[in-house]
Formats: sequence, structure tokens, C-alpha cells
Amino acid sequence: MCHAILACFRNYNTHSRIDSIRPFVQVVHIHCELHTIFTMQETQNPPPPLKSVLTQARQRGFALVVTLSLMILLTVIAVGLLSLASISLRSSSQGSALATARANARMALMLAIGELQKQAGPDQRVSGNASLVEAPQNPNWTGIWRTDQKGSQPNWLVSGDKPDPFAPLDDKTSALLLTASKDNADSKELRVPLTKVTGKNAVGNFGWWVGDEGVKARVDLQAPKPVSSPAIVRFSRSRIAPENGIGKAGDDLAVLESRPDLDKRQIVTASTLALAAANLEVPKKYYHDLTTGGATLPVNVVTGGMKTDLSLIFDSSQSSSGLTEEFLGASFKAKTVADAKIQEPSVKNPAKFYFTPEISGGGSNPAGPNWGVLYNYAKIWSSVSNQAVPMTALNPRPECDIRTNDWPPNRNVDKGSYKRDIQHTNTSLTPVIGYLQMGFRMRAKPTAVPYIYNGKQSTDGYQMQLEMKPVVGLWNPYNVKINATPYRIDWALYPYLRIGLKDKAGKLLSTPRTWMREQWKSGAGSGSTPETSQDRWFQL
Repeated sequence: MCHAILACFRNYNTHSRIDSIRPFVQVVHIHCELHTIFTMQETQNPPPPLKSVLTQARQRGFALVVTLSLMILLTVIAVGLLSLASISLRSSSQGSALATARANARMALMLAIGELQKQAGPDQRVSGNASLVEAPQNPNWTGIWRTDQKGSQPNWLVSGDKPDPFAPLDDKTSALLLTASKDNADSKELRVPLTKVTGKNAVGNFGWWVGDEGVKARVDLQAPKPVSSPAIVRFSRSRIAPENGIGKAGDDLAVLESRPDLDKRQIVTASTLALAAANLEVPKKYYHDLTTGGATLPVNVVTGGMKTDLSLIFDSSQSSSGLTEEFLGASFKAKTVADAKIQEPSVKNPAKFYFTPEISGGGSNPAGPNWGVLYNYAKIWSSVSNQAVPMTALNPRPECDIRTNDWPPNRNVDKGSYKRDIQHTNTSLTPVIGYLQMGFRMRAKPTAVPYIYNGKQSTDGYQMQLEMKPVVGLWNPYNVKINATPYRIDWALYPYLRIGLKDKAGKLLSTPRTWMREQWKSGAGSGSTPETSQDRWFQL
């Protein structure tokens, strides 16, 4: 039977290559053996026709191929499902960890807000960073000080149990929130202590930090354009912070001042600041120094409550409203002293007019800081004309000599020997002594005054003279000119001289000692106090 099939196969593929016949011959050979076995068992049935055998062989070969393909497909599906399950498991684990981290972060945020409200909520609190206490490790931590308790220690708005800004932090016990800027030599990395999450099924750590926007300069302030505006607009502008010249803070911020088309009010985020400055490193470099917005409350941190806005009280339009007497304890009247306009107070309530009860004795002693100084400072602009201002002296003019241990300033004002130690009630505007140098030398001047030495009278003597050469430099610290004024500098000089006299051979003859102040007396007074020895005051 096999030979017959092979022969038939050869006749069917007479135009084929021999090597292409061999594979099919082998398959048919297997099929023949199997079929022979079946025919041996069924000896009584006649052999099937040749066409039927070929059809069955093709069907069974196709079934084997399909079976193998399905097995491969199932294997691929199984491997894919296993991979998908592994990815899903890994993703589920990561999602659980992310959810835990977010929960810890949310808890840290709530703790930070709660601690901020607890420590800085009351009015009698002030804030500042750790650089105020010179903490080198963590200078950017925010501290809250109590003003109603003397010697109170700051509470630091960072995570951790009893955080210490002086303690160094490492990677194991702290979290790095901000790296140091490579462009800022004074920049420090920001680290906070970690707090471990405790509780059932709780894992992880968290850290938080509250920054103080009050210690930063705003970059979004825009100076108003110099156009005519209604009085109410000008009054409103006088009560807000003007442009702060932020372009002078660094070379990389100079562009903020050099661009006239730039409206700094549009700088609302750190990213827009980087765009305005054309430098992506600016926000990080000045992270602890600049802010794009800030708000504050005028709170009285000493006694609590809101501060009183004095802008309206100092306004000229309110001079007759009685507000100055109500809040400042005095009324004011314009007065001109040496071409300078001042406001002279008429004190109605000394206890309110003078700030410091320890000096003024509750107002019984007219001395110490007072509202007159601040009121005149608010009015000093009224003396400016053509970008120049006349020199304004203190009023009343205080006169005093060198202080001694028992002569504290203004404690015995206008009494006895301190009659001229008067408390001024205005703000002066004068140059400042920026340089003072005094040169001294002794010289001998021939004199014809006769004298007797060793019993002989002679006129070839010399008179010793003390010469002084003062050098004084004046500096104008204001942004307007001070009108030229004749200046006079008075000082008292009381030198004590001890002179050694020798003859030609070098023998010491005598060592006269003298107080020059006694020699300078003109006989106008009999005492040695400044009040009776005005001739000892030198004038320049």
C-alpha cells in the first residue's frame, strides 16, 4: 500500500523537484503505517479508496497545526496575564504608598497651619527668622516671639519635637526641602527634622516648615505715574508702600528698573519673576529675600488690637479737627525759625504727649521722646522748595556741656544748673559731622617782657604758645540740598599742661604745671563752671 501511494504521489508531482517530494512521502509513510495497523485489526472490511486516505491525512494535518497554534496563543495569553497581574500588583503597591505619602503630607499641612495659628494668632506676637539669633545651621527657620512675656524664647515653626536651629541635621533624621543656590554665597539649604507617623498600620515620616513672607521684599510694587490726580487718589497713594527700587538688589534684577514698559504689578509668581528678569535662577537665588505678594495687618503687638492710623491726624486738612489733642495730647501751630517752617506744640496732656514715663515722670517732667518730634518729621516736606530745604535747628535750642555720671540727659531738664538742658519738640534738618580732626603743637615766641633769673634781669625770654588746628567735614545725608548757611562750631577745651624746662647742659630746671582754662579766664566770672566761663568756648 505504501508503494502504491508513493507511486501515485510521484505520478501526481511529475513536474516537482525530488527534494520537495520527500517531506510529503514521510508524512504519507506514517499515515500508511497507522492505516496498515487499522486494516490488520479490521481484516474483514475492504481497504478504503486512495482519495479518501489523502483527504483524511490533510484534515488531520490541519488539525495539528491549529492545535499547536492555539497552544502557542494560550501560552502567550497566559504570559501576558501573568505580566499584567504583576504590573497591577506593583501599581497597586505604588498607589498605596502614594496614598500614604499624600495622607502624611496632608497631615503635615494641617499641623503646620494649626501651629501657625497657635503661635502667631494672638496680636502680641512678632515673627522673624533664625538669623536674628545668629543660628548658622538653619538661618531660615521662622520663629515666633511673645511680646507680653519678658525674656520669652521663640517657638520655631518647623516639624520635630523641640526643634533647635543650632543643631546640625543629617539625611537620616531630616528632610531636605530646598537646596542652596549656587549663585548666592549666603544661601543655605533648608532642612527640617522628620516626625515619625505612629499608630495602627501607620508608616512613614513627614516634615513641614512655615516661611515668613514678612521678612521679604516685594517685587510687584509699581510707582504711580506722575499725572494729575484727585486729592482722594493722592491721599490714598500716600498711605501705600511706594516702589522700593528692587533693581538695586543685584545685577540680575537691574532689568526690572531698566525696562520702562515693564509693569511690575503683573509679576504674580516666581515663574513670572524669572521671565521678567530673563533669568531662570532668580527665584531660587532670592527665594528667602523676595516675594511676589504680601499682606499684613497693622496690629499693636504691645497691648493688642489694631494700630491707629496717624496719617489722617498728620494731614494739614485736619489741623482744626481736634484730633491732635485727642490722640497726641497737644495742638500745633506753624512757626518760622530762621527761614525754616516748624510746628510748635501747645501741650495739653503731658502724660500723653511724652512717650516714656520713666523719663517724663508721667508728664510732670517735660523731657524725653514726644509727639512733637514725629509731627514735625511728618511736616518736614513743607519746607522743601526747588529741591532744597533750609537748615532746621532744634526748637527749643538745647544747650548742654559734657555729660557726667550724675547728669543723665533730660532728667533734670530746665532746673537749677541744668537750666539750658531743654527738651526739643521738633525734628532738625542739618548736616552731619562726618569728619573731625584736631591738631596740636607747642611753639615758643620771643617776648620783650623782662624777667629775673639767678638774680639777673633779662628780656630775651620766650613765651610758649599752644596752637590748635581743627578740621571738620560736614555731610548731607538727605536727598535734597541744604541751603548754604553760615556754620559755627563751638567747643570747650580744658587742657592740662605739664612742661619740663632744661638748661643748655640738659639739666632739669623745673616742671611747671598749669590748667589752661584758668589762664583763659577774662575775669568775667569768678567760678570755673561753664555758666561763668564763656571765654573758654572756642568758635569756628
